[in-house]
Parts: sequence; C-alpha cells; structure tokens
Amino acid sequence: MPSIHELVTGDGLRGVTAVLGPTNTGKTHLAIERMLRHRSGMIGLPLRLLAREVYERVVDRVGESQVALVTGEEKRIPQRARYFICTVEAMLQDRVFPFIAVDEIQLMTHRTRGHVFTDRVLRARGTVETMFLGSPTARSVFAEMVPQAEIISQPRLSRLRHAGHHTLKRLPPRSAIVAFSAAQVYEIAERLRRKYGGAAVVLGALSPRTRNAQVAMYESGEVPVLVATDAIGMGLNLDINHVAFADTRKFDGRTRRDLHDDELAQIAGRAGRFLKDGTFGTTGDADALEFETIEAIEQHHFPPIKRVWWRNPELNFSSLDGLLQSLDEPPMRRRLKRMPDADDHAALTGLSHIDEVRDRAVGEERVRLLWSVAGIPDYRKRLTGDHARLLGQVFVQLCDGGCLAPDWVDERLDRLERIEGEIGALMTRIAHVRTWTFIAHKEEWVGDPLALQARARRLEDRLSDALHERLTARFVDDRMGIVVPSGSMQIAINNGEVRLGEHYLGRIRGLMLDPPLSDNDMGRRAAKALTRPLQAMAMELVGAPDEALTLSFDGRILWREEPIAMMRRGKTPLEPNIVVMAAEALGSAHEAAVALRLSRWLMARTAVWRLRRMGKASRRVGQVLDGVEAGLGMTHLDGIAKFRTDERANLRRAGVQTIGRWAFASKVFTSGDPALHGALVAAWTQSAPRPIPRTPTTTSRTFDANAAMFAGYIAVGREYIHVTKLHDLGRLLQRFRGASVSTIPTEKIQETGLKTIVLKGAAGLLGDTLVQVAGEWKWVPSPEGRSKSSRKKPTR
Repeated sequence: MPSIHELVTGDGLRGVTAVLGPTNTGKTHLAIERMLRHRSGMIGLPLRLLAREVYERVVDRVGESQVALVTGEEKRIPQRARYFICTVEAMLQDRVFPFIAVDEIQLMTHRTRGHVFTDRVLRARGTVETMFLGSPTARSVFAEMVPQAEIISQPRLSRLRHAGHHTLKRLPPRSAIVAFSAAQVYEIAERLRRKYGGAAVVLGALSPRTRNAQVAMYESGEVPVLVATDAIGMGLNLDINHVAFADTRKFDGRTRRDLHDDELAQIAGRAGRFLKDGTFGTTGDADALEFETIEAIEQHHFPPIKRVWWRNPELNFSSLDGLLQSLDEPPMRRRLKRMPDADDHAALTGLSHIDEVRDRAVGEERVRLLWSVAGIPDYRKRLTGDHARLLGQVFVQLCDGGCLAPDWVDERLDRLERIEGEIGALMTRIAHVRTWTFIAHKEEWVGDPLALQARARRLEDRLSDALHERLTARFVDDRMGIVVPSGSMQIAINNGEVRLGEHYLGRIRGLMLDPPLSDNDMGRRAAKALTRPLQAMAMELVGAPDEALTLSFDGRILWREEPIAMMRRGKTPLEPNIVVMAAEALGSAHEAAVALRLSRWLMARTAVWRLRRMGKASRRVGQVLDGVEAGLGMTHLDGIAKFRTDERANLRRAGVQTIGRWAFASKVFTSGDPALHGALVAAWTQSAPRPIPRTPTTTSRTFDANAAMFAGYIAVGREYIHVTKLHDLGRLLQRFRGASVSTIPTEKIQETGLKTIVLKGAAGLLGDTLVQVAGEWKWVPSPEGRSKSSRKKPTR
C-alpha cells in the first residue's frame, strides 16, 4: 500500500482514483498536493467552513491571486485564478480542469444533499487526474458506479481509542464535547462556564468569522473546552485530544434517531491529528457506548453503503409540470435511489402553488429561471412558507423587471442592520444575510452586484462580531457560580432576553425559556418567578391577529417565528389535537386559553376543506361529503351505486367532483395550503412530516399508501397519479368513447404528461383500455368496466 508521501510525489496517479480511509489519513492534504502539481485544478468540499480552511492553506502556498473560493454565499475569483476551492454544490461544471477532486463521497447517503455527491461521482472528471476521497464504507458502491477507477485504501495516521465516560468536572485536557442541538450546546456551555470559567462554541450555522473567533479562544488556551455540534465532524482541523459525546441521538430532519457507528466514528476521529493519538468517550447524560460500537470505531470497520441518493440530471424545462415530473424520474441502476426531499425540489413544489409564479413560468427560459430561484437556500431551516414567498417575490420581479428592484432589496437589508439582541436573534439575521449574499452573487439578477456583495459582507461581519461578543459574554466568565438571594427573585425580560440581575438566564422562544432552567433550587425558583411574565405573553398571543401565526410542514405552530405548539392526531383529520409546548410553565388555565386560540386559528385555515351542505341533499350525498372532509379532499366511493342527476348536481354545488370510484374537492388541491395539508396528513397518519407534492404523478417512495390517499394520490402499480390528473384523463377519454376502436391524437396523449405505464394503468382505473399500435394510441372499449350510459353504438 503506498504511503501518503509516495502518493503525493509519485507520477503514477492518472485517470480516476479513489482514496478511501478513516479520519486523519491525510486524504485532504493529498488532494491539495496533487492539485498543486497540475497547472490548474478544482476541489469540492462538503462544508463552507472547510472550503474556507483549504482555501487559506492553498493561498499560503501559491498566493491569493492564483486561488478562487466559490461557495453558495462567497465568490472570490481573481482574474488569473488557477486553483478553485469550492463547496460540492458550487463546483464549476462549465469549465475544464486537468485535476478535479471531491471530498467525503460517503455523503452520497445524505438525506438532502446526497444526490449532489452522487452526481459528482458519476460526472465530475479532470482531463488528466480525478480523485475521490471518503470513507471505506463507500468502497463497494463506488467500485460499481465507477468500475474503471483505481481504489487506494489508507490507514489512519494515529491511533483512536475509547476512554470511557467522564463527568464534566473530569474531562481530559483539550476536550471537545459534541451535542446535536443548539439548545443542548448552550446548556452544556453554560454548565462549563460555571465549572471552568468558560467554553468556546462551534455550530454549523455560525459564519466563518464567528467560528474562527471562537476556535481561536480554544486554540490559544483562553478556554479549556470546546462545545460543538457535529459540524466539526467533516474535516475541520482542530487541536483536539479527546471527543466526548454528550448525546448519541440526533434529529435528522425527519425523526430523532440513534447515530450509526460510522457517524460516531467520523466525529470521534477529530481527536488526535497527524501522528498524535486521540481518545473518545461519553459525558453528561449520554448512555455508555456499546462494546460493538467501541470496537467498530477503534478498528474502523463499518457496514458498507448499499444504496445512494440520485436525481435525474437530464431535466425537462419545457414546462413547469414537465420539470416537476422529470425530477421524479426513477434511476436505472440498482445502487441508486431517487432523491425525494432535496431542498430545491421542495422549494419548486411550493412555488408551483403560487398563482403569480405559475402564470409567469411559461417557456423554457422562464422555467430555467424558476429552477435557479428554487435553488436559493433557506439558511434559517424554518420549513415555513416565508421562504417560498420570498422566492416567489424574487421570481416575479426577475420576470417583470429583468432584475430585482434596488429599493426592495435595500428595504430588506435595512431590517437586518441591527446588532442588538441575543444569540438566537443574531444567528437568525446572519442566516438572512447569507440568503442575500447568495442572491448577490447571481450577477444577472441585481443591478449592482459588487455593491450588494460588499454590503452583505460588511453586514455579516458586523453581525458575526456581535455574535462572538454575545457567545463570549454568555459562556466565558470568571465567576464559578451565581449567588442567588434567599428572598424573592427579580427577573427582568427585555426583547426576549431574561436576566437575573446581571446574570443572563436565557431567551424566551415562543413561550419557553431557551436553554431550559436546571432542575435545582435556583432553577425551580427562577421558573416560578417566570410564570407570571410567560402567562402575560400567553394572553398577548391569545389576542394576536391570525397573521401573526404560521405553520411549518412538520406540524409546528409558530408565533414570532418560534414554535409554540404541535399538531397531534385528534378525533378527525380536520381536528388535530393542539399540544402547547410550554404547558407546565403556563398553568392549566392559560394553556387551555392558548390551545383554544390556536384551535380557532386552525379551523379558519382549514375552511377550504369544509364543504357546503345542501338542505335537500340525499343521505348518500351527505356520506360522500363527510368522506371527502375526513379524507382531506378525497374519498373512495365504496358501496355507493350510481348517483342520480340531482345528487350529482348537489355534489357539484358543494365543490365535489367524481371520477371512477373516487370523489374529490378540487379546491382543496388548488387553493389549499400545502404546508397545512402536509401537517394534517402527518398528524392523522402519524407518519413522517413532509410537504404534499402537487405533481401529476409521484412514486411510492414519496410517502406511504395511507398518507398518499389523504394527499389525493391513487395507486397505479408502483406509481401514484393525482385524482385531479385522473379526472383530466377521464374527460379526455370521454371524447373518444363511442366507437369500437378510436384513435387518440398523439399530441393529446403527450399533453397529459404521463408516462406510458401510468397512462395505461390510470385508464384501467376508469374501465378503459389504451393500446399503442404503430406509434398511435388506440382506445378500446371495456364494457365490463364502464356504466351503460357510455356504451353507445358505433357511428357508421
């Protein structure tokens, strides 16, 4: 097996090579050295922070004028740049390089980004040398995807061993504590401040400027401990001797789950750099690691990756529906699985429900523009309709004016020109600025891109400096504890910030304190003192207008952009239970008042699902209307014979149409809020929350069969067709019924946008048979599947 030195200096590396090994094998160093042996090259890295780190290393070697940094929010491209350091998503695909490298290819399994890494593995190539770096778990799947590649295994340069469980008081020197939520990081950092006098904090949402300032305190020894999320797991080089897991479970965007052994190893591997050994273990309330997990991490032996996420690279931009359908195309290789939850795809789906957007998204140029707008990241990760509305406004302005109105952009940036507030508020503003920085680098979208880029950069720097000050003030302190008077406790709340005298306790988020108070005497007394202010806020919420409340796809109800309640399964799909998150702090009476207010707000939002009832309607019509409401827009007509003319008229007046054996309310699927629809489905079916697609077809992987019915989809083999699309198909076929065999014009078939297998299956659901003969589509009558009224004598 060649050493890193031999790989760096050797001339034999040509073509496609994969260098696979655990953390601390020198893979990234190797890629940098190999790139610098070529006249130009590009490296794709998984994180903006890591890209910045590698950029600075390459600049030190060859000078700033020869190195470009390209990420979603940052583009530094000197005129004579030869080496491009990019995030994987931002890798240049319209430029040829002798050398290309992609790091951390095991992220092909990532739930939201995996398809990008898969695409780079399949399509990114240097003209002379291509290098892929990653975990040994990717070996078998990579070998099948790129059979011509040479695969080189590299051992770890230092030993990684288990050191057991340590309390926070007895952590080894140069420790990093890893947690999996911002609230947990803050809580631990606060406890460390009281024990050690301070801690540095690193989260993935921090800007590079704030992150570097925090790490500098740790690296210089100003604070003895670093507290971080798993953001440190992807190649960031820190001087860490010991990694302590404060938890071994995380929320992955869908559910809270145990971390896999290889995920734990990726983070634990930050301990010990180059030839220095490192240790890992647990701390705080984390459960002890299983023996099998310890052995797997120490021996770097994990189950191989079996399948990776993929998305169709050949997208159809002829129409918005065509684009949505092409995004749902299944892969042809067995190792690949279609990516259903990518952020840009979800954003496009949300945009497709905005009338102003759909009206303008006509023609290939506009559809391509809309796809570019959908790619604007939501750095806040709120999952609300706010981001879709912003994207809609951007698209409409670009269509109508050619670029964004300067006054409109300035107005939104002016709102962010504030450095007051606590950690959460500053991080939210930085996330907003990152979105505008991304937009500013779409130079054809703004009138003066350089000015906008400079303003966004200055604003992010100011906010980052303020955030570093807040983090330092909160988590770095000489005091080893707080002396609380034995008398009554006076708590002050200012702009959501809660203080006991000079001591910062936390920040009100929704109707709760973040981080939670400790379960000790001081914490209990502080909670008691907070009760009355929280109850006053609850009554303010009760009197707030409907516009002040929003809903996320995962069923959380938000007030002032903070979650205050969750939707859970109730008596009917339209009547979910409202679970107030701060129930204990508010008391039963105020909790009930908040729950009643939210229930009334939700009832107003679900009005589109409630159908108009006719006084003289038959009992059967009433049954159908009840079924459509209970089915969130659609019901199966089980046991109901053919409707009379007056019954069909009553159904139409109520907004209900029938097709085959189904009845549905079309306004639910055109006027209904997709976020609310998805939340209602998730609450009732107790399934994973996700946005409801509004495409003509989707696949069984989008959601389970139970949830599909509530979303308006009907199974056709392994595919699903939306009931509204089935209705359109039924109207088309109705025009050709009557002859023994009828030819349907090909252009009419193409207008349906349905794949052949779905088209035939959907026709079968309606009792019809479609066959393709010599390139023409024929309708063949199937008397046993249709009502007598449709069996007319053929015209002579």
